[in-house]
Amino acid sequence: MASRLGLASLFSRSASISASSSVRSLRGGGVAAVASGIQRFGTAAEVEVAPITPPVHVNYTKLLINGQFVDAATGKTFPTLDPRTGEVIAHVAEGDVEDVNRAVSAARKAFDEGPWPKMTGYNGEFSLIVLFRKDPAFLIAFADLIEKHNDEIAALETWDNGKPYEQSAQVEIPMLARLIRYYAGWADKIHGLIVPADGPHHVQVLHEPIGVAAEQTPLSALFVAKLLHEAGVPDGVLNVISGFGPTAGAALARHMDVDKLAFTGSTDTGKIVLELAAKSNLKSVTLELGGKSPMIILDDADIDQAVELAHFALFFNQIDEEQFNKILRYIQAGKDSGATLVSGGDRVGSKGYYIQPTIFSDVKDGMLIAKEEIFGPVQSILKFNDLDEVIRRANATRYGLAAGVFTSSLDNANTLTRALRVGTVWINCFDVFDAAIPFGGYKMSGQGREKGIDSLKNYLQIKAVVTSLKNPAWLASTAAAAGGLTAEISHVRGSYLVSLSIGTPPITFSASPSTVSDLIWTQCQPCTRCFTQSTPIYDPSKSSSFSKLPCSDNLCKASQKSNCTPDCEYNQTYAGGFSHGVMGIETFTSGEDSVPGIAFGCGNSNTFTVASGSGLVGLGRGPLSLISQLGVTKFSYCLPPLGQAKGKLLLGSQAVLKTKAAILSTPLVQNPSIKSSFYYLSLQGITVGTTRLSIPDGALQVKKDGTGGMIISSGTLFPRLEKTIFGLLKEEFRSQLKLPVADQSSLGFDACFSLPSKANVEAPKLIYHFDGGDMELPEDNYLFIDSTKGFMCLQILESEFDLSVFAGIHHQNMQTLYDLEKEMISFVPAQCDEL
Repeated sequence: MASRLGLASLFSRSASISASSSVRSLRGGGVAAVASGIQRFGTAAEVEVAPITPPVHVNYTKLLINGQFVDAATGKTFPTLDPRTGEVIAHVAEGDVEDVNRAVSAARKAFDEGPWPKMTGYNGEFSLIVLFRKDPAFLIAFADLIEKHNDEIAALETWDNGKPYEQSAQVEIPMLARLIRYYAGWADKIHGLIVPADGPHHVQVLHEPIGVAAEQTPLSALFVAKLLHEAGVPDGVLNVISGFGPTAGAALARHMDVDKLAFTGSTDTGKIVLELAAKSNLKSVTLELGGKSPMIILDDADIDQAVELAHFALFFNQIDEEQFNKILRYIQAGKDSGATLVSGGDRVGSKGYYIQPTIFSDVKDGMLIAKEEIFGPVQSILKFNDLDEVIRRANATRYGLAAGVFTSSLDNANTLTRALRVGTVWINCFDVFDAAIPFGGYKMSGQGREKGIDSLKNYLQIKAVVTSLKNPAWLASTAAAAGGLTAEISHVRGSYLVSLSIGTPPITFSASPSTVSDLIWTQCQPCTRCFTQSTPIYDPSKSSSFSKLPCSDNLCKASQKSNCTPDCEYNQTYAGGFSHGVMGIETFTSGEDSVPGIAFGCGNSNTFTVASGSGLVGLGRGPLSLISQLGVTKFSYCLPPLGQAKGKLLLGSQAVLKTKAAILSTPLVQNPSIKSSFYYLSLQGITVGTTRLSIPDGALQVKKDGTGGMIISSGTLFPRLEKTIFGLLKEEFRSQLKLPVADQSSLGFDACFSLPSKANVEAPKLIYHFDGGDMELPEDNYLFIDSTKGFMCLQILESEFDLSVFAGIHHQNMQTLYDLEKEMISFVPAQCDEL
């Protein structure tokens, strides 16, 4: 089994020794049972004597396709060599494109049509290499067989790979069995989620097998494949193709019926695999690639332990002839670049592919042996002065597989653990692996993880299933919303107020209904900073239905500048002040309709004053608004003029147009850049009298950056126009009225005119041109006339922002209907008290 680690270790200059390593790991093995030093893994003497004949026969050298061991379609084979001698162990079938096609076809049929995908997590459905599903009983039987044949598999692995038999038999093969048992435990625990969603919907999130998957495997995979079938895997579920990367490997990578690839090897080859996968069907790819992993030894470390583990991490595993020659070239490069060869540097014996354990000192960061993955027993020693330096140098590599840190300081260990950009950090240990520990790299050391639950995620894909529901019982507010909800609106001292009740027993809650806000809030006891209100301040301690909104609730996260200390706090800011307090859940009542479970702000520090009211009811698009929490798609209101009868707020099924007068309907516009709570109107022009204002192109529309446009606001009294548009409007009124300008800024108006004492003045009409029709505003909806004091003012102000506001005065005595399903808004003249 190939290993996947390597970089020069870094030692503090004040350490008692300086020894570092280009580190490689056991691929799936632990360290507890292996020998503790280089001598125990030594093989020099064994190479010089006659090699021991392994007590195992190579019986499986053919391809495994659709449950049968078969020859390659071309009849070709390739030799697998004994790394001790370079002699041929066996000739293995050399798979090519046609063999890959046959194997993938078998796997696809097993996945799409066979019994495998129909099995449950208790009696079927798992494959290690080609098809991922799940089955504890089958996997446990497979693990039992691996343990039964432990010595045979270990002998094959050692014979083919050249690693010590003790390592294979006592570490790697037992770890394989442990890994299988670990995933047997997961087989019946892979499940989806039921997630909450806005509105009446049932939402499932399913985790489903990704499909046909492929991996590279060593020679011993053929023997293990035989055990897999002995354990009962159906034909076609597992297929093993032995071959070479440019042929069989490339065919798998580009195959249109392969849904998932897992590759272990060099970074350069990983790039090719990724490119072929992208150019074919964008199949998912997991890569475990090269490494150059630092072993950082600080001056307070146990040096003897660090050196021992540095040797252990590096000086094992033999190689083939190609890698043998490559390592020797790296050793020569180290000599040529000026590094000091401390030990080794040559082959061992006259046969096979063994290289002496090699140590270089005086290594510099820019040297080839310090930068590139050698994948052999070549150790490089580098020194450093402090933590900042070692972090910078350790991270200055294209790799990020793993790192080791040796120190007696917990603070230093924590600093390095967080700072190193690698997938695994070992503290005062090295090469510790377990079935439950995810393994994989950052940067160019790969993508995805092996082992643990994270490995399962590589072979699953996510599906969301959304089902529409009618009147779901668990949506507490739906009962009221289905039948509709009605509340009175009054006009008091320049503010519109909606009358509700809050809590149990209910107390009056009079608040401004605002379509430009989401949050519902009221002043609460104990009040540290509150304004005067006409009704008693709500006290949550006296309500049996009050509870605090949990910090984990999505509505807490949606509140403006929320934080948990430890309660879910909110801090809502406005142009004229703020409201601060704790988010709660309460019952709201209107008439005979009660709506429990509404999230709201319980404000105990408030500087934003609502005239005669106690708070605000948000009617915006956001999740905290009353509209969103009720789950209704329609609402309407009628705003009464000052001093006149009350209007209405109608929610849900009650929100229908209740007059036969001419209806103007216009689309609501979405902000193209930001997710906004506002309702934008599609205003296209303005006419004063008979003159259409020459408004610059685009001045009325929402810009690409999210600024500008016109919003509608039910809680704001006076409309506002963007500065340029307001200037044009004011000048046109002045021009048509031909009256002297009057200063009534004390009343808050921006455009006023003096009236003659005797003559009657006919005011110009004001027409708004919307997408869908024209709205000729009643005179009271844009003019304020005080004939006794002799002035007339536009009830329209200049906006302080690059935003126009179609506010309350403009649509008083109109029923305004919002249809959020159709994204339309309608206006119709109405007597508010008659709705």
